Amino acid sequence: MPEEAVEAPPPQPKPVAIADVATAIRNAGDSGRRVAVIGAARNAGTTLTAIALARALARNARTVAVDLSVASPNLDVVAADPSAPGLAELIRGQASFSDVITKDRSSRLHVVAAGQIGPDVNGFLGSHMLAPAIDTLAQSYDYLVVRSEEHTSELLSRLHLVCRLLL
Repeated sequence: MPEEAVEAPPPQPKPVAIADVATAIRNAGDSGRRVAVIGAARNAGTTLTAIALARALARNARTVAVDLSVASPNLDVVAADPSAPGLAELIRGQASFSDVITKDRSSRLHVVAAGQIGPDVNGFLGSHMLAPAIDTLAQSYDYLVVRSEEHTSELLSRLHLVCRLLL
């Protein structure tokens, strides 16, 4: 009786170390200066990944992490001042850049929280002030790491965030 062929399971993707991702971003030159960490689903690990990647980049360069997550903004958990105003207050003219940029408690990283977005999420994401604010941050730092959700991919294109990590 002939033996039945057994199909091998498909190869699993190898885990990638954050240090390796940071090195690849550094080696990408200008195209790696604006990075988006995007969650395909809730609890995908975007916060921890964005923080770890931004901290790795901050070891050798001026880096800012920006929270564009509207469903669960929480990058402020690492901020020295978690109650500081954020990007929402900046684009509404209620705060300045010096008000919204805080330091990470554990590294040289700078952090910009999402702030109090309020019920008008589309107004926040569609604000004509959002792209200039992101551009200003990108020009002021060597690396800009943005944490966001997948549904904002059109917005990320508008913000020139071409280097993207999808979790």
